[in-house]
Amino acid sequence: MKQAIIFLGLIVLILQSCGTEPATNNGNTTDNVDAEAKEQPMEITVKTEKDSTGAMLLEYEYDKTTGVKHGFYKEYHENGKVSKELTFKKDKMDGVEKTYYENGTVSATFEVKEGMYDGVFKEYFEDGTLKQEGTYAKDEYQGELKTYYADGTLKEMVTMLDNLEQGPFIEYNKNGTLKAKGSYMSKGEEITALETGPLEEYDKDGTLTTKRICKEGQCCEIWNSKDGDVKPSSKMCEAVINSAQAQ
Repeated sequence: MKQAIIFLGLIVLILQSCGTEPATNNGNTTDNVDAEAKEQPMEITVKTEKDSTGAMLLEYEYDKTTGVKHGFYKEYHENGKVSKELTFKKDKMDGVEKTYYENGTVSATFEVKEGMYDGVFKEYFEDGTLKQEGTYAKDEYQGELKTYYADGTLKEMVTMLDNLEQGPFIEYNKNGTLKAKGSYMSKGEEITALETGPLEEYDKDGTLTTKRICKEGQCCEIWNSKDGDVKPSSKMCEAVINSAQAQ
């Protein structure tokens, strides 16, 4: 009888240990299988598109299983040289985008993150001289935007906010002297770069010639280098100047 009791106790212990085994997985067996399925390696291949003459139009890498772009992407000029190149990660642009002139020199570079322009960009003249530079934040111009003359001399600095001119600006003559400085405001995408507040204008030598007060693009002279302070030329200007002085 004692041996039978011991035997039954051993069976109970074995059954209990077997019953508790799956619990140590916390019910994640299926999740682990799904995770492994999601991490299946991509089958990367290259797709090309050509025109009727056989000239290359574009080529890119993609996952043969899912069809999503993943890897390099290139477009071509008619002369066969690359016009644009960038990188895709799971169907989203990511990395650095470069565009090229037909002679092969870089026309622009853009930083791209998760499908959006986000970071520094630079545009160039065909000879490689810097033409413009600024910053994107999620596909919109933000911060200081600089534009240059063809010889590389700074032409203008404008403050950008949410893709619009909003804030101080400075313009320069080709010889590098100051041309104008003031501030812009914009009313949506249709009405942009309206002068607002004080505006100063300079001659080609960088000498101050005129001071104006502006409101939403309406600018009225209040001083010039010949006459000094001047009276408002119209009732509209009188209202603009009074409004600015009241602020």
